[in-house]
Amino acid sequence: MVDHSWSIDLSFVVPGSNENRWSDLAATLISTDPNPLADLLGLEFDSVHREVNVVGATKRSDRLDLLLRRDGKDVAVIEAKLLSDLGPQQLDRYQVAFPEAQAYRVLHLAQIPVKLRNIEPWESLTWEAVIDAYTRSRHSWVSATAQAWAGQLEQLIPRVGPDTVWNDVPDDAQGFELALRSRVAWLSA
Repeated sequence: MVDHSWSIDLSFVVPGSNENRWSDLAATLISTDPNPLADLLGLEFDSVHREVNVVGATKRSDRLDLLLRRDGKDVAVIEAKLLSDLGPQQLDRYQVAFPEAQAYRVLHLAQIPVKLRNIEPWESLTWEAVIDAYTRSRHSWVSATAQAWAGQLEQLIPRVGPDTVWNDVPDDAQGFELALRSRVAWLSA
C-alpha cells in the first residue's frame, strides 16, 4: 500500500520553463512502464530513446525528443513542446529521418495547442493525456509520480486563456518569465 500522507513536489524536477526536463521525466515513466503509452498510441514498443540526433540535420540542436522502438525498428516519433512552437519544417525533417515509424505525434499542453496545419501523418498528443494514462499505471512509483504531476500541472504552467489578466504577473524573475512565456505561447497558438 502506498502512503499518500506526504506530497511530492515536482517543481524542481519539471519546472514549467524546461521542456527537456518534462521530456526526461516522461521518458523515465515510459521506460519504467511502457503499457500506458502503448495503450494510448495503440502500438507496442520495447525501448525509449531521448534526444535522438536527426540524420542530415543542418543544426546540431536538431534532435527528436522521444523515439520509441520495437526490435530495433522505429515505431513512434514524438516531438515534445511546452512553451515553444514548431520550427520551420521541423516535422518534415523528423519524418524524413524516421520514415518507417507507425506513429508521429506532437506532445503539447491542451491549453496551448500546436498548429499542425494538416501536416499528415502528424497528430496531436497532450501532456495531460499522457500524464493521466500514467496515473493508472500498475507500477506504484510511476502512478504516484504521475498523480503528483497531474495535480501540479496548473502550478507548473499557469493557466492562460481569453480571460487572463495580462499584467497580473509575479514579481519574481522566474515567475515573471514563466507567466510571460505561457502568455506568448497561448497567443501563438
